[in-house]
Amino acid sequence: MTNNVHLETGLVIKNFIKSTAYSISHLDKEHRLHASSEYVAIEFLIDAPKDYLSSQAHTEPPLITLLFDRASCQRELAENCYQVRCVEPLDTFDFMLWAENAISVLTQALTVPGVTATDIADLQTVLQSEPSQRFLFKTFDSSDTTYQLDHLTANQLPRAAFAVFTDGADLSLQQYDAVDTLIFEQLHQEARLHMATCVLPEQEQARVAVLYGVGK
Repeated sequence: MTNNVHLETGLVIKNFIKSTAYSISHLDKEHRLHASSEYVAIEFLIDAPKDYLSSQAHTEPPLITLLFDRASCQRELAENCYQVRCVEPLDTFDFMLWAENAISVLTQALTVPGVTATDIADLQTVLQSEPSQRFLFKTFDSSDTTYQLDHLTANQLPRAAFAVFTDGADLSLQQYDAVDTLIFEQLHQEARLHMATCVLPEQEQARVAVLYGVGK
């Protein structure tokens, strides 16, 4: 794993396939930039070894550790550690693209201003609301307006979801409300849903991605 002298910033991404690590800054609800901190707020790990321990990699354990794993990966999860599993049996390259896309969407939600305020505490609250600590991630094409989540069962509906709605400068709050309703209807009646928004001027069509809980 490549060491980086700036790994004490808020968001750290480690790719164990490429043996790389880097960090990025994040914003708070007031859109103030946080370039560094005394601890790692979120650690995103791609294909980490099953015996990897965040407590051994940092002076203080990260506030949140998100492990992006392959379909067959089963692991025990420590406190504040959450698994995001790719349900498709992809090859190494496609799996890495899937994980990098998911991480890009989540970091956009925390670093790009939108019409609603989102910060790390919002993501943490959603993650802590799912008892299994296990999640799936789905990105919807612009033509798919059903926003149907996959692999749901009636007796194990998600208790938490973190959705990211991105669009250009003309982001529609009416469409945002419609997406919020369609996703919430698929969750447990006591579920926690947070909808983050990102305004990306270069983006021509609205896009939606959802991180949502699943049972063991």
